[in-house]
Amino acid sequence: VAAVNALQSMKAELEGQRQRIHELEDLVSQFNVDMSGVMSLIGERFRGCDELVNLKLRELNFSLILQGSADDEMLQHVEKLKTENDQLREELRTLQEVHSEEMEELAREAADRIAEHDEL
Repeated sequence: VAAVNALQSMKAELEGQRQRIHELEDLVSQFNVDMSGVMSLIGERFRGCDELVNLKLRELNFSLILQGSADDEMLQHVEKLKTENDQLREELRTLQEVHSEEMEELAREAADRIAEHDEL
């Protein structure tokens, strides 16, 4: 009777571990989907900023040709856009690092749980 109870307890523990592994896999999958969406939005924003900076540079060049001198306000605006673009690029790099670290952590957790499962 004690052996049967121990076996049933081990089976229940094994099923619990399997369920936790499945939940972790679901979390990893959802995280990947969420991060893909975030990265896509960031990429779109970068492209928009790049296009805007390029447009402003063309306007500035055109202004220089027509006026023979740069408009200080336009130069400041272009510099501001460049700065914002650089900040966005840094944010993307940071997000990519965080995503990579979180994925490594999730992979380690999954490996640990699988190892625990295998030991049972």
